[in-house]
Amino acid sequence: MNKIWNALSWILIVVAQIVIGYGLVYFLNILNYKPQYETIQQFLMIPFSIWLGYLIGVYGIGMLGLGLKKIEPLVAGLRFLTTAVMTAIPMLILIFNAVTMGLEDRQQFQDIVMVRMVPYYTQLCTVFALLGFYVTVWWHRAVPKKI
Repeated sequence: MNKIWNALSWILIVVAQIVIGYGLVYFLNILNYKPQYETIQQFLMIPFSIWLGYLIGVYGIGMLGLGLKKIEPLVAGLRFLTTAVMTAIPMLILIFNAVTMGLEDRQQFQDIVMVRMVPYYTQLCTVFALLGFYVTVWWHRAVPKKI
């Protein structure tokens, strides 16, 4: 019975990380919403807010969950670093794709980047953020124990 509660608590932590991450991204995008983007700098606020929302949501809720479960060692600095780097990877790809496309034709930019690419890379950012947070567990288990 204890294994079931342990598995259920991990599932609840991951679901909470995803929900809080989505909520923060939604809130930050509402604050930065513009119907038409005139410059690349205005567009860059979207990937930054997505990155920041998932970083705070996944890392913050994950650390809270690890603290409640009394997991040792927390490896907080390494978890923060891996979550930040892994969450940035899809956003950097999104920025590269948007910058190479340019803002000359605003309608095409709106259709391709804003309607197609941003939602896709937001979903990808969810997966990468979770991988970044939990990759330290995989490294820890891969280290052989000294006898």
